[in-house]
Amino acid sequence: MKQNYAGSALLGLAVVLAVACTTSVARANVYVTNIKLNGATNNPTVFAGNAVAISYILNEPASSGVTVKILSGSTAVRTLAIAAGHAGTLRGLNTVTWDGKSDAGTPVAGGDYACSITAAATGYSAWTQTTVDSNPGNQVWEPWGLAVNENSNSFYYGRVFVANSYPGPTQSPMDLLGFQKLNADGSPADEGIYSSGGYAWNGSYSESPFRIKVGPDDRFYAEDWSGEGVIMSWDQQISTNSMLNVMTDYNNPGGNLGGFVVTGSGTNAQLWMVDNTTGGYGLIRWNMQADGTLANGDQGTQIIQVGGGSDLDDSAFDIAVDPAGRIYVACEPSSDTQYKLMRFPAYSGTLLTTADWKMDNTTPSGNEFAIAVSADATRVGVALSVSNALLILDASTGTTITNIPVGNPAHAVAWDNVGNAYIAFDVNNAEALWQAWSPPGANQATTVALETIHVLPLPHITGMTRTGSTVTVNFTGPTSDPPTAFVLMSGSVVGGITNNAGASITGSGGTYQATVSSSASAQYYRVMRP
Repeated sequence: MKQNYAGSALLGLAVVLAVACTTSVARANVYVTNIKLNGATNNPTVFAGNAVAISYILNEPASSGVTVKILSGSTAVRTLAIAAGHAGTLRGLNTVTWDGKSDAGTPVAGGDYACSITAAATGYSAWTQTTVDSNPGNQVWEPWGLAVNENSNSFYYGRVFVANSYPGPTQSPMDLLGFQKLNADGSPADEGIYSSGGYAWNGSYSESPFRIKVGPDDRFYAEDWSGEGVIMSWDQQISTNSMLNVMTDYNNPGGNLGGFVVTGSGTNAQLWMVDNTTGGYGLIRWNMQADGTLANGDQGTQIIQVGGGSDLDDSAFDIAVDPAGRIYVACEPSSDTQYKLMRFPAYSGTLLTTADWKMDNTTPSGNEFAIAVSADATRVGVALSVSNALLILDASTGTTITNIPVGNPAHAVAWDNVGNAYIAFDVNNAEALWQAWSPPGANQATTVALETIHVLPLPHITGMTRTGSTVTVNFTGPTSDPPTAFVLMSGSVVGGITNNAGASITGSGGTYQATVSSSASAQYYRVMRP
């Protein structure tokens, strides 16, 4: 029988904190992901005037429309405005066609062009769920980990990952031990919805897998907490041959290391983990090696003091770090009267003891199960496993913005890059769920395609001479083309240039000439690239 981690009685955190509520300006909620050009993520090459299919996924309908821009440098040469309710503004997969022309209606010149897509919405009057619980992609048996790719420079931008920590009753992807990979609209990832990463997860309610994250390095990280906490990483498809053993037992100084986060990339990458031990190490940080792992035997640096006058006076359970280095901690203290949520300033080399703010010293220990901070560091999300809710806090003050009941113990929380909050929660004896919640207010977000459209110029006749029966046609074309790429067509009337003239074509580097013998008194010519 499926079990819940904590009791399901709804306790009073929402009531306790209601007097501290504040309002916050919404950043965005509708956004574009999975941009492909001509159905692929490579750089398409087309001739001037030829069409390009631009496809993308919207996480929710763009109720104020979508604007697609084709850019030469920073200048928009073509703007396609799509009104709300039409194809191109709908939730899920959309496709828009650019005809290769400028706003003036003529083929654009040869060169490289970028594509940006702005989705806009009128927004909602309050925090609103934008996912659909009946969608199979939103269902998972035991979701103990949740992460969203916030890296706008990644082809996997917006991808949602869910960790299933206990096998369900069927062989469907939602029940398999391991990970689900989904697009921002909840549809399966292109390469398939499920992966175990090739790792032997434990299951059996031992948090294996447990927390998951997407790092700024675009690696997917997951924790096995069946022991004292080890970390692995993979590529964004969680392919077996990409797995790295990032943190092993040899890196553990002796704590029960649970929640973690990865910051930075390359030589600046760091791994942070909290110790769920009373009087333990609090928070430990490691500098990662260039290969994405920790040095063997490196047991890190303690960042936050535990006890001895520190605001962190007991065990820590989860952690988040914002772009400025400020540290957010969710605690599982031994007493209900101890503080369970707090923010510390950025670490500067001295062991931290004083929190910027701390809150909740009334609800049961174990209520604050997971914590995450938004990409713009304005909001904090907390998964409440006893109060059965998604708690949203002001990141600067710790005051409550909203408290969203989900009716069941919440075990994981995350944010996307545009300010949507994600929550995963248990459902006893049934498939559990993950949901996305959008903040209130009108909003828009722009995503720039990582692909570049390479437009080749059409062949252009620059001059023509005739000496006796020999006709020479000078023309320009793409600089990379060999002369064999072109054909000289001829005809006796302008509307009938359909015959291959059998010309000899020479030249290179964009300048070419075709010579052909012709006895006709008048002839029309066109250079083509078949």
